[in-house]
Amino acid sequence: MVFVGATRFSLFQPNSAAWRTSQAGRFNSPDEYRKFLFSDERLAPRMKILGEISMPLISKAAEHHKIRHIIQYSPELPQKYQARLQDLAAAYPFIVLSDISDKSGATHPYTVADALTNGSGPYALYRLDDDDFLSPDYFDQTSRYVSEEFLGFRVSLAAGATGIYNGQHFETLRYVHRPNIAIGLASIQGRNKAGDFIAPPASSHHHSDRVGPVIVDAQKCAYFWTRHEGQDTDVGRNNPFDTVRTEVSRLMPIPEEWDMAALFPSLDGYITKRTATDLGTNISIPMEGYEISCTLKGSISLQIDATFPDGMTATSTLVSVRFKDQEHALAHPEQYQGLVASPAPHIGMFRYLISYPGRRSSEIEFEIPESAEVTSLKFMPFGADARPFTVNSVKSLQTVES
Repeated sequence: MVFVGATRFSLFQPNSAAWRTSQAGRFNSPDEYRKFLFSDERLAPRMKILGEISMPLISKAAEHHKIRHIIQYSPELPQKYQARLQDLAAAYPFIVLSDISDKSGATHPYTVADALTNGSGPYALYRLDDDDFLSPDYFDQTSRYVSEEFLGFRVSLAAGATGIYNGQHFETLRYVHRPNIAIGLASIQGRNKAGDFIAPPASSHHHSDRVGPVIVDAQKCAYFWTRHEGQDTDVGRNNPFDTVRTEVSRLMPIPEEWDMAALFPSLDGYITKRTATDLGTNISIPMEGYEISCTLKGSISLQIDATFPDGMTATSTLVSVRFKDQEHALAHPEQYQGLVASPAPHIGMFRYLISYPGRRSSEIEFEIPESAEVTSLKFMPFGADARPFTVNSVKSLQTVES
């Protein structure tokens, strides 16, 4: 099948309407924005992800599909990064570099697609940000819809993974289900047998299903959504990365059947490795709760597998975290990141568990002061819809030093 992708590598367009609406309120001048846009702190992680993870993944898919991936850049992009893009294009022949100051149209997606299809037949036009990446299987999953039957449709592969990139490794990996996400959103377009060109109506990815039909398929993992410090969407927010860490940590864990190394082969060596210590299995939690003794310090990750009965809601259970110095924890809750302080003394510091009916996995993370020590975890039904439930397993996850 034929695929044409597009990545905008930190485009500098201060005269565009998009810049005026999305950036002008954040920066005092275009020059200030340019310094932010082209700073090494911002560009270095993007180039690393693009060159060492994202393009190698597409290269694997290119063994089985006709792919051209257009990387657009501004002429103002610092020369060292332009040189790195040139090196990438030399290493991967499917890459098409596009200087946006070139008005010839030679690297326009439609022009590139016409060359691949000889001006006839369907193809998928997809988008990809410079710090996200697609599984090679994304192309196999999407290919079933690249046909004349689906001309004018969009395809949203809604299931993927996300995680925090710390500059060296990816950590806090989580499951994401997000229809119409921009990552890999594909337009099925091209000429039908009658010679008519058909494409979906133009739209932001958020509104794709309001202007035309969208096929949403979440059967398999298709993409990785990277979260890292300095992302454009977080500019102007108070404590933006702390907020992102909290948002990501509260998502569902990666499904056990997903082999991340197989889904994203170039991620090997970039994923923080962890070992698991069993803290308890097959525990029936009565209405008064059940306490597990343990000793935990520092940055703590708990993986909890539980089964909840009918009638429970999202916050019908919680885990109360007990400390050696409980008094200090309750007096200084701001030092215990990732936990919530309850005004009820019998609860203290806690986190809710997602407790919709059925079997569910949760992974909660929190960080405590160096001098603090967790001595026990108490699982408790909570609220008007509380019922006894079962903890199938609870594990403590420790990072393996590389």
